[in-house]
Amino acid sequence: MQDLIRRHLHRIAEKHAIRILYACETGSRGWGFASPDSDYDIRWRDGSASRLLLFGLRPVSRKPARDRQIVHARRSHRASKVVHARRSHRASKVVHARRSHRASIVSNTNHQRMTIADLKSRNLLLFECISGSRAYGTDLPTSDTDLKGVFVLPQAQFYGLDYVEQVSSEHNDEVYYELRRFGELLYKNNPNILEMLATPEDCVLYCHPLFEAFRRENFLSKLCKDTFAGFAFAQIKKARGLNKKINQPMAPTRKTPLDFCYVAEKQGAVPLMTWLERRNWRQEHGGLVVIANMRDLYGLYYDETGEMGYAGIMKKETANDVALSSVPKGTEPAALMSFNKEAYAMHCRAYREYHDWLAARNDERYANTIAHGKNYDAKNMMHTLRLLDVAEEILKDGKLLVRRPNCEALLAIRRGDWEYDALIAQAEAKLANIEACYSNSPLPERPDKALIERLLVETRKGFYGE
Repeated sequence: MQDLIRRHLHRIAEKHAIRILYACETGSRGWGFASPDSDYDIRWRDGSASRLLLFGLRPVSRKPARDRQIVHARRSHRASKVVHARRSHRASKVVHARRSHRASIVSNTNHQRMTIADLKSRNLLLFECISGSRAYGTDLPTSDTDLKGVFVLPQAQFYGLDYVEQVSSEHNDEVYYELRRFGELLYKNNPNILEMLATPEDCVLYCHPLFEAFRRENFLSKLCKDTFAGFAFAQIKKARGLNKKINQPMAPTRKTPLDFCYVAEKQGAVPLMTWLERRNWRQEHGGLVVIANMRDLYGLYYDETGEMGYAGIMKKETANDVALSSVPKGTEPAALMSFNKEAYAMHCRAYREYHDWLAARNDERYANTIAHGKNYDAKNMMHTLRLLDVAEEILKDGKLLVRRPNCEALLAIRRGDWEYDALIAQAEAKLANIEACYSNSPLPERPDKALIERLLVETRKGFYGE
């Protein structure tokens, strides 16, 4: 049986172009309580991707003469998905080595244990630079000094289970990427990573000779339209949202469903609360009955004495819907009422987003926004226009300039010299121009993956002294 299994594994390896490093029996036969007709379940580790896979073998019959025959790998729904890499929820867990909650805790624990001081004291750095406004040339005397860098994990830790992809300071103004994570982000044309490779000389604090092989011009691609300009577009949307929050602040108290109820009157409708006030009626004495086949339309009944036991139009102030009541048959409604549920839901969402923004906003930056009187986040808009300029230069000229030649114009935006609408119009014009540059750009669609992988391997081997 073992020889047959080996041959079967060999055929699978050839068919799927993989290399099997390790295989073993599992299930009832591996555990020692197999029955005569039990499957032969085999697990193996695929050397090309370091993944666990599973398939089953079953004896053809219980007859002694044929006990040692096997059928081709019995493809259950689950096994077929694993063999053909169709990632069901369960198979995905197997393929990705069952990343349990415990493994996550171990990873996070090790991430917290390694500090920036460790990277420097243990000589693990490949690169370190000043980033942000000081590199762009848009810094102010009060600006922070942001740092970014690349490091290599110690060899044992890299090959072990305690991989750390990033080490950051408490406020994320100092961020260092492990070499593999750096390569992953480089392949995605992440703006932070590409800007590191284009750092002005006066902002480079340390560069290992091995890191000099990573030249920015070798990795620029059309993907920068999505990463640079796409991020800028998100900032424009954010600026619009901020402008709306500043100019259309929401009341401290959320509206209730009653504010979105209307009563039919003549050929129009009036707000429910206005209608009740005219009659000196209380909503607590009202009762609603659903009108069949008419969405969000109700018969409104009123009990002046309060003896009918109506539930009220809304039961309590924190309710998110109107209340229904039991009304005696034959009772005539006082009016027809509608409840605009969609408008109420939109109000609740906007209210939540506004007050979440109030709680999380940077008070210093908000004070600056109010101070210049233009009602937009000036720093945010400055970086938006900067990113759009960079995206256009990359697509058009194949160049990435971190130190901006138009620093004064950008600082004017930061001071609030521009009107909000003029900046938005300028940004939208740049976005349109970027689309045209994208169509005519000679850059490749994506960075050269093989080149990045080769440099990652050579750099790590060189760092480890292999």
